[in-house]
Amino acid sequence: QNASVSVDENGTDKQNSHDCNEIKSKIEKAYKEASEVRKFEIELYWERTKYFWAFITTIYVAYYNVFLNIYDQTNGKLPLLVLAALGFIFSVAWALANHGSKHWQENWENHIDLLEDVVTGPLHKIYKSNSFSVSKINQYLSYIVSVCSLGLLIFEIVEFCKKLNH
Repeated sequence: QNASVSVDENGTDKQNSHDCNEIKSKIEKAYKEASEVRKFEIELYWERTKYFWAFITTIYVAYYNVFLNIYDQTNGKLPLLVLAALGFIFSVAWALANHGSKHWQENWENHIDLLEDVVTGPLHKIYKSNSFSVSKINQYLSYIVSVCSLGLLIFEIVEFCKKLNH
């Protein structure tokens, strides 16, 4: 088959020029979409954190109040055990949600890294900071809260078992 190639007055192949513009347009759209989704993932990350902090704080305020009011009474151990278990479950869920959220945020940052040279130049790649990452601090905090929650749960299991044996 014969392929026809049209050339403009500067001697440029019009079809190749059109193809390049179309590819650049697609890259720009993909870059914009990746940037918007990354921003959305960051917003979701912090919304989830607020959600888990609200539950965890409520659980441990309830634990504290139950501890103060019925710790030495005979039936006081089961509510403490349940609250400690809930605290541990929500703490672990928070840590896992942070991990998953960070994964998706980094996924979209990698997309941006791949596309940005064509659209903006190496805007995100130029500066890599060695300072603290707020989201990583939040992740580490969720791990610490989970470990402390596990310790409290183990303590309450031991106390509950002691109460059963008496």
